[in-house]
Amino acid sequence: MKWYKRFGVQIAIVSVFALVLGFALFIVFRSNDLFGNISDAVSAAISTLGALSVGGVAVIQLRKHKIYEEQAELDRQVKIKQLDAMDLERKVKQADFDRAYSYRIGDAVARLQDKSLGVRLGSLHELEKLCIDSSEESRKLVDILATFIREHIENTEWLLNPLEKNSLKRIDDDVYRAGGEMIFGIYATHKIRTVLPNLQAEKIDLWGLHLCGANLENSNFKGANLKFAQFQNTLLFGASLANANLEGINLMAANLKCVDFEGANLQGADFWKANIMGAKNLTMDQLLSANIDDTTLLGSDLRAKYDRLKAEHDATPAS
Repeated sequence: MKWYKRFGVQIAIVSVFALVLGFALFIVFRSNDLFGNISDAVSAAISTLGALSVGGVAVIQLRKHKIYEEQAELDRQVKIKQLDAMDLERKVKQADFDRAYSYRIGDAVARLQDKSLGVRLGSLHELEKLCIDSSEESRKLVDILATFIREHIENTEWLLNPLEKNSLKRIDDDVYRAGGEMIFGIYATHKIRTVLPNLQAEKIDLWGLHLCGANLENSNFKGANLKFAQFQNTLLFGASLANANLEGINLMAANLKCVDFEGANLQGADFWKANIMGAKNLTMDQLLSANIDDTTLLGSDLRAKYDRLKAEHDATPAS
């Protein structure tokens, strides 16, 4: 509403009152001969009228300002109530989501222990969806998956004759599912490191397993098959890869300090940006069979020896 519509009546009253008062003052001034002539009386009346008008306008403006302040305060209180109601609704929805989310996690974890491979795979699929629904719970879900992988790898029973040469224990497909698409996706999205230190995976077939960004410190992979496994950004400090098949493994940017490579097959293994300083039982033949470039950390002595032998090897004509 326009201000002149809101205060039109008040303005009219003040104006009429000022005119009447001005006319009355003119009569008084004129009848009492306070002024020598009519013009002086008129001037005095007009001055009085002007003063009253200015005063009336000031009063109206102050009143208008007061009303605006009251309306602004009322609007602010209404806005606060609306925000409080929205916040309460959000908290109720979040509480409902948290309860449903916790139930889904509990149900999925319980089904991970089922004897049926199909049920366990379905449970892993549910855990993957849970991770997508709530990035805040990714750390908890990674811990659940790590525990699942550890239990299944370390409790794997012999499916082949352990007395046979090169016989390996084989894990189920659900471990590949947990350690492959899921952990790889979580690490790539949230950079959450899977914690699996001291993992006992001796003589286990882990062909193509994804454990990108995992913490595998001091783990035992002696004689394991890690062909084409994805271990980029993995922490393997102090682990044993003795006699393991590492053909085509991706160890890009992995921490391999103090790792035991005795007898390991490194044919085509990728060591770009990897740190293998202080590695144990690592031969030149192994290094020459792997993919190593200037970004690989070898240490000054080993780097000089490798570069010299690499140059000689490249210069030797193929037979």
